[in-house]
Amino acid sequence: MVSLQKVFFVYVDYTNDGRPFYVGKGNRERIRRKERNAHWRSIAAKHGWSIDNRRVVLATLDETFAYEQEVRLIVEHRTFEGAGENCWGANRTRGGDSNFSGYRWTAEQRARVTGVRNHCYGKRGELSHNYGRKHSPEVCARNSVVRSGEQNQWFGKYGEDHPASHLTWDIVYDIRRRWEANPFSQTTRNSDELLAAGGCTAKSLAAEYGVHVMNIYHIIRGRTWKITSA
Repeated sequence: MVSLQKVFFVYVDYTNDGRPFYVGKGNRERIRRKERNAHWRSIAAKHGWSIDNRRVVLATLDETFAYEQEVRLIVEHRTFEGAGENCWGANRTRGGDSNFSGYRWTAEQRARVTGVRNHCYGKRGELSHNYGRKHSPEVCARNSVVRSGEQNQWFGKYGEDHPASHLTWDIVYDIRRRWEANPFSQTTRNSDELLAAGGCTAKSLAAEYGVHVMNIYHIIRGRTWKITSA
């Protein structure tokens, strides 16, 4: 028997008059979840739409195929809000860019939802949509159970298998190799002299790979991305 947790669904949220306004992809828990992000909630509340108008249009074991169908339906239903006057809806991207199962956003996708384009940009304190809001004790207890131990979607995922990882083992090996090959000597006493001699610094490596400089230090010193024997 196939576990429903391994089945990927593509669903469409409809307005009260039957017009599609959001296309999504997820697993069984996601399509049943009534908590949505602030952007979706604000649009639904403005027009009086309900999550009860959701319909599952596809169920598949192939996650890649599910992503492809999500992209196709967003184009077909014109629910990507940033695609021009002829398009409308609550989709903030063109689809296929969820990180639910480890998908990593491209630089172009990140640029579309960062900075001033982010609906939360500059909204701090009382301006934040989360200001003063707290989860009820029941919700906190439920989240604690769902996100603990093997039930957590990140359980047992380390290194490049972790959904939040920006690096891979090939990159880590390259960082360590380049650091060990640095021409450390009495003539390279600071970072400028080291770079001039063809070497690299933790700061230059961090900038090159788009991570914090402390991540580079931890990799170099073996505190993270540890090589363990079986």
